[in-house]
Amino acid sequence: MAVFAVVVCVACEAPTIHVSSAAADAGVDAAEPPLDEVYTRVAESYCNTFESCSPVEFSAFAGDRPGCVARYARYVARLTNGWGVGATVAQRRACAEALDVKDCAKAMRLTYEPPTECRIPGELATGDPCATGIQCKNARCVGSVCGRCAALVAEGGDCPVDGACAFGLVCTNKKCRKPGDVGAACDKDKPCHRDLVCDGGACARAPIEGQACLAFADSPCGNLGNLACDTTANKCVRWKLAKRDEPCGSIGGAPVLCANGSACRAPIPTQPGVCVPGLPDGATCAGSVFAFGGPCTWPSRCMANVCRPLELVDCTLPGVPL
Repeated sequence: MAVFAVVVCVACEAPTIHVSSAAADAGVDAAEPPLDEVYTRVAESYCNTFESCSPVEFSAFAGDRPGCVARYARYVARLTNGWGVGATVAQRRACAEALDVKDCAKAMRLTYEPPTECRIPGELATGDPCATGIQCKNARCVGSVCGRCAALVAEGGDCPVDGACAFGLVCTNKKCRKPGDVGAACDKDKPCHRDLVCDGGACARAPIEGQACLAFADSPCGNLGNLACDTTANKCVRWKLAKRDEPCGSIGGAPVLCANGSACRAPIPTQPGVCVPGLPDGATCAGSVFAFGGPCTWPSRCMANVCRPLELVDCTLPGVPL
């Protein structure tokens, strides 16, 4: 379900001003507000939430607030400024404001419960070639680099991931299901909201740092705040950061991430490794195994063995595989 909210919560070049045909028809002034300001506002919203709710990951991948905002604004521009994206300038501004979420529990739900302001249909019909769901009228694009627009899956239907399901549903055991709130019954087929844990058959709030681990929960310390269970002390502790050339990976049962854009190179992803410099865009990234992310500097990815920023591929071009 890659609506505008979801895509902006995932690298980039300076944006160009683009107003969709819908915006032009509505009389929206392309210069008021400039799209680059909107992209910056979206990035500020994302980075505020990222730093507040996942502080260790933020320090590891984003580094600092100015760097996070600059890189993420370019990322958003690259992924949302192109063919098939129906959001007007005014709609993008409203979505950016709605995404500035201070409540981490609410932030965890944004991928499947996006704000109303961000549920903006694209311009492409079911069956049309697409690169991301924000281009599709039904908000779903099925494929890898390029796919085709498809309908969202209703409750009880088959699904591969959360994004395939209709708004408000999550994908559990390959079925779209409505998640339960605190106190609701839960099991492998009855999920809880992503910010909660299933503890002894009932949805419950996750512990905070320093509290005891939950003995019968699916995740002893939940999914908020970058916490892991210290099994020796039986307490939830914060993930740790390592400097360059220091050990990293899964150490003592708790994740150790590399600080300031370094990458954790390991024999296999589940074994400890060592922090090495992250690779810039254009660098070759094949041949090594990494834990907790890849070798490329966030938010770029290793694609076709080269570090690249994600971009909106034109899937209508001849020869593009669907």
